[in-house]
Amino acid sequence: MKDAAFCRFICVGTPLPPGALSLDESAAFPASEPARVGIAASDVCNVIHTSGTTGRPKGAAFTHETQILSAIQYCLEMGLDCGHVGMSLAPVVIGAATNFFVAYLFVGAPQVMIGEYDARKALRLVSAHKVTECFAVPTQMYQMADARAELPEVDLSSLRLIRSGGSPLARVLLHRVRRALGCEILNTYGTTESCTAITACHTGMEPEEKWESIGKPSYFQQVRVVNVGEGAAAQPDNVIRAPGEGQLINRGAQCVADYYCTPAETLRARGEWQYTRDVVRVDGEGYLYPIDRMDNAIISGGENIYPQEIEFFLSKHPLVADVAVCGVPDEKWGQAIKALIVRRVPELSAEQVERYCLASTELARHKRPKIVEFVESLPRNVLGKIDRNALR
Repeated sequence: MKDAAFCRFICVGTPLPPGALSLDESAAFPASEPARVGIAASDVCNVIHTSGTTGRPKGAAFTHETQILSAIQYCLEMGLDCGHVGMSLAPVVIGAATNFFVAYLFVGAPQVMIGEYDARKALRLVSAHKVTECFAVPTQMYQMADARAELPEVDLSSLRLIRSGGSPLARVLLHRVRRALGCEILNTYGTTESCTAITACHTGMEPEEKWESIGKPSYFQQVRVVNVGEGAAAQPDNVIRAPGEGQLINRGAQCVADYYCTPAETLRARGEWQYTRDVVRVDGEGYLYPIDRMDNAIISGGENIYPQEIEFFLSKHPLVADVAVCGVPDEKWGQAIKALIVRRVPELSAEQVERYCLASTELARHKRPKIVEFVESLPRNVLGKIDRNALR
């Protein structure tokens, strides 16, 4: 294409390399540079929509400042420099994948664009381009670990870290991924509205007994766990005493101030704190463990029961490939707990699931599923989270 806007070289003499301009042709260039465009740090640079797993997606307005701060945070968390090579397996339409992409731009490091995701394709690209870090949702990590057995000849020695997020990770699954792929895992927790990770847990830096947590606050973030409730009950200073459970709130310089084209809704309130509506458990050492969204609570026999807690427990069963939990109407209890399970083998039965629940002290008896249904797949969004609306 002989358009000056697309050319890299001006050459003297012939023959001209493909895409280059001759010295004579360059005389047609404008004599002056285009007018400079004024860009402020507070200007919106992109809009990332929330996942919409429990309601309508809303557009969080990222500014140049919040985006750059998040890129710096990602570089610090992953230890990036220009010698690293990144590859995101998730599309750059979600905040975490966008921040991952910008982090490599920030340090001048190359990135591999995967296109349509496939686990075997991802492993081959890691080998071909000496990828050092991947961003992958948990489901993709497990698929890559399974695919590794089919591609033993592929060299994955360059891969040092997989960054993930969106759900708690069971220790048994973390071990499986680390053995199969030979890398560490950085599990993060964040919200689109925070334009960043709020907490992080690195398997290479944290004690193994803490791997099932989402770690502690990350760079530039303040985090508190306050009383679950509305209004005065959830004031920022109403912090729960550890160990205990409550709603996670956070604030930081890179947190988004507004939803795009939604002026009626404010994101920051009560001293700049953002209310995630996520219930977490904090232990005596300050590590945070996700329980579920406040909005996902199943009310059974007057008790609040959170699906993600049960899903996390059931995901540790070696014959369970995927699982989702929801509440269904029940005359006696108001709602009964139902588990939808994707099996690894067809021999897994509802009776085996029941025995697994009863044999463990990890899950309270009143939280075990009353109904078990086996399905071929579960509805998930691009971040790998269960689509609760579609599930219901």
